[in-house]
Amino acid sequence: MAHVDPAHVAGIGFDATCSLVAVSATDTPVAVSTTHNAQWNIIMWMDHRADQETAVINATQHAVLDCTGGQISIEMEMPKLLWLHRHLPDTCKDAAHFFDLPDYLTWKATGGTADRSQCSLACKWTYLPKATSAAMGRTEGFQRDFLELIGLGGLDVAKLQSRLAHAVGERAGYLSEQAAAELGLTTKVAVGVSMIDAYAGAIATLAVPDTNPNNNLALISGTSSCHIAMSDKPIAIPGVWGPYEGVLLPDMFAMEGGQSAAGKLIDHVLASHPCFAETKDKATGEGKTIYEHLNASATWHLHVLPDFHGNRSPLSDATLRGMISGLDLDASVHSLALLYLATTQALALQTRHIIDAANTAGHDLRRICMSGGLAQNAVYVQVHADVTRLDVVLPKYPDASVVHGAAVLGAAATGAFGGLWDTMRALTQPGDTVHPSTDPSVVAFYDKKYRAFHAMYDHQRALREIMS
Repeated sequence: MAHVDPAHVAGIGFDATCSLVAVSATDTPVAVSTTHNAQWNIIMWMDHRADQETAVINATQHAVLDCTGGQISIEMEMPKLLWLHRHLPDTCKDAAHFFDLPDYLTWKATGGTADRSQCSLACKWTYLPKATSAAMGRTEGFQRDFLELIGLGGLDVAKLQSRLAHAVGERAGYLSEQAAAELGLTTKVAVGVSMIDAYAGAIATLAVPDTNPNNNLALISGTSSCHIAMSDKPIAIPGVWGPYEGVLLPDMFAMEGGQSAAGKLIDHVLASHPCFAETKDKATGEGKTIYEHLNASATWHLHVLPDFHGNRSPLSDATLRGMISGLDLDASVHSLALLYLATTQALALQTRHIIDAANTAGHDLRRICMSGGLAQNAVYVQVHADVTRLDVVLPKYPDASVVHGAAVLGAAATGAFGGLWDTMRALTQPGDTVHPSTDPSVVAFYDKKYRAFHAMYDHQRALREIMS
């Protein structure tokens, strides 16, 4: 902001990970750690401490779970909140507010006047929006019978929301005097309703000219990955989060698949190989990333199941684990390259699994709109095109799509371009398009890899049955 005239800034938007924030009535942090250190007042989305609480919630088979693919994920907020209630009851008593991190940022920026985003509440907190609740014969908001059923009947819902959720694309308020001073802006700056980071990435990529947005799958690939698509009506997909009402565009529904570890998995697999340090040093000496150095190999008999941190979708099973089949004693750079490519292929095969589940349920996904750090990895992009047999549309600014999406939310809050969809069309542009290979041998190869991918799930289940 150092080189921007504050008078030229009309709106600001925020996105963040769907992590749980606990603060007191005076906005001081409240501990969420067993160390009772209030410095730690955020439970990160990938924190899997609440496995037992997740099982308790899913055992209820309550109707709200119909909006989370039939069962809640360990990464969502209700399992975390129940864990706090069971293990740190003083936190539940001392906290005046429990936020999703994006909502905390808008609340902070507006001086505490902004309430929660429908994106955060519907996607991660089991909040039922207006049309969804009406279709279920329920009232909009949190369902008291559900909270009682899971052991949170005494929870003051005002700690989760004070008013009905803000629709995405609206103005949440204006910068407070304190926030404006800290940001070097003015109190005339409109603050957009916040979004979860992946949804901000979707905002920046889904408005591809001359396409039906319902045919576009936003794939936001970073540490983890999210697969987001829209539909005019609710489409339930077993094991895939949603259908979520109004979390991306008003009056539209969204599905969200994903992988709990994507870039993180590639990094882990590479760093675990004995040749990693030598290869990284060599790549650095060549002025390349290690990925560029390895992007020249092929794999035939090496197969990876990518669920090293559980399966987010479409199986929605946090107990599943990663597998590698076909290892030998080779510790060379060639071996590392094979493992790198097989891992990348595994992630693409899982994306194909998610797309197949979505299309079987009623979606019609015809292209991938990719963003995030891995969108800059040429092999990752091409493998996804080849495995799914879909075009991959890259954004004009692949390294900034998520913050670009947040900026669109800020612009929408001003009303300068009309509604959110018109703002998306005005302010976002696609970049290059990567096409899948038409080589019959490549198509046949990935069909076989896909069969092997599913066989590995069967093998893991069989091994668990033997050892049970």
